[in-house]
Amino acid sequence: MNHERREIQSTFLANSKLFCSLYAPSKKLRSLTLPDLEPLQYGNLWLLNHGDLDDQNGAINTIVCGAARPSDLDEVAVAAHLYATKKFEMLEKVRNVSKRLHAAEVEALGEDWIKSWHKGLTNCETVNDPYQFGQMVWMHNSK
Repeated sequence: MNHERREIQSTFLANSKLFCSLYAPSKKLRSLTLPDLEPLQYGNLWLLNHGDLDDQNGAINTIVCGAARPSDLDEVAVAAHLYATKKFEMLEKVRNVSKRLHAAEVEALGEDWIKSWHKGLTNCETVNDPYQFGQMVWMHNSK
């Protein structure tokens, strides 16, 4: 897998990891997404705008929203409405928040680690690599 694809995959995993904490975001996460968007709005708008954010991989065509109660879908519905009515404004907000999140990631982990954590891990790229080791490491580290 080429370097650009790994970087995109790393960014996607970082944003996917973000979804684990969107329903009950930390103060730090809220401080990084506000005043532009609530954390859950950012996550959903990042997915909805993915085709415009990543021209190499295109749009995401399936989004699954889990909900323990009906109110869990309130911010998801707000994000969908904002996407439908203010797409370009929301795209700019998503870009702004993504820049702040990336800067915080670099500050906490370092650019070298961000670009290299996955090196040496097989990740279902061929028939001979049946395990998602990158996903396993990511899930372990998100505990």
